[in-house]
Amino acid sequence: MSELYRLIHVEKANHLIVLLCRVPHVTRSSYCAWREGEAACEVGSVTA
Repeated sequence: MSELYRLIHVEKANHLIVLLCRVPHVTRSSYCAWREGEAACEVGSVTA
C-alpha cells in the first residue's frame, strides 16, 4: 500500500488528490494519515 501512497504523493502535482485516490479506491483520509498523520487533510482541502 505504501507504493500506492507514494505514487499519489508524486502525482498530486499534476492531478487532484481526490481523483488520485478515487481510481484505486483509496480513501483520501488514509492517504493523508500515511503522509503526515490525521491532521494533514482538513475538510475542504482540495490539494493537500
